[in-house]
Amino acid sequence: MSSLISSWVSQNFNINSIQSQKLLKLLEDDANTIPFLCRYRKEIHGGLSGEDLRKIKKEVKRRLELQNKIEMFWSRIQKENPTQATQFFYKMMSACENLSDLETLVEPYLPS
Repeated sequence: MSSLISSWVSQNFNINSIQSQKLLKLLEDDANTIPFLCRYRKEIHGGLSGEDLRKIKKEVKRRLELQNKIEMFWSRIQKENPTQATQFFYKMMSACENLSDLETLVEPYLPS
């Protein structure tokens, strides 16, 4: 799981980075339901509410989907428009917070 996602969880839910990393590892396993985590894994997430855990799970899913899109667009740009495939452009793509911003950014660099 990305360290950026772990940092986001730590900052927004006031838990330390180790707790954040452990929580994200637990959330990867679908067998760990939110009620299970609330009842039996409080020591890992610092007693976050079920609602907070749902928010984290939803945001992690959104960010992972966005990261997958970034990687897909990046490989297409490298293949179809290699002169634009710079590290700076990749960083710009990675800075996008949502899919619509990402699509707006890459649209001019991909063939129709």
